Amino acid sequence: MNFECQIAREENLDVVSSILTEAAQWQRESGAPRWKEEDLTPTRLRQKVRSGIYHIGFRCKDPAGVFSLESIDELFWPGFKDGDALFLHKLAVRRKFAKTGVSYDLLKCAQKIALGCGKKYLRLDCDASRPRLTAFYRDFGFTQVKSIDLGGYIAARFQIELAVGSSL
Repeated sequence: MNFECQIAREENLDVVSSILTEAAQWQRESGAPRWKEEDLTPTRLRQKVRSGIYHIGFRCKDPAGVFSLESIDELFWPGFKDGDALFLHKLAVRRKFAKTGVSYDLLKCAQKIALGCGKKYLRLDCDASRPRLTAFYRDFGFTQVKSIDLGGYIAARFQIELAVGSSL
């Protein structure tokens, strides 16, 4: 199926917010809340969208998912400031696209962006107590580096090495 990613612009703010909010509602309803819905409003996201860290994935021109890429992650990856990685956050898929490969497509887009920026790694963190999620990242090709305890919240940290010169 046709899939493409683009940097979210301010005119996409409502789309980014709605996809993230839908994912947060699903997390809450599934008993695994991670994101606070009040942090996902257009007002709260505006500056981050303006800064260019959010990306939208489109399946046949329909907004299907989002993610953000940041150059530093002091909370989950303290001490990793060498500039050899981008850090993936807020990977979210509209429920109507769940289990259709959109998450995989979004990860491929993030890989291509990181590679295009000359990075050696794409890194992420997730809730270590969610075995299906950690298995998804492993199956994609990520390696678990280490977990980090943030006051009772255990985050599993993953990275994938990017092949310089690869076209993905």
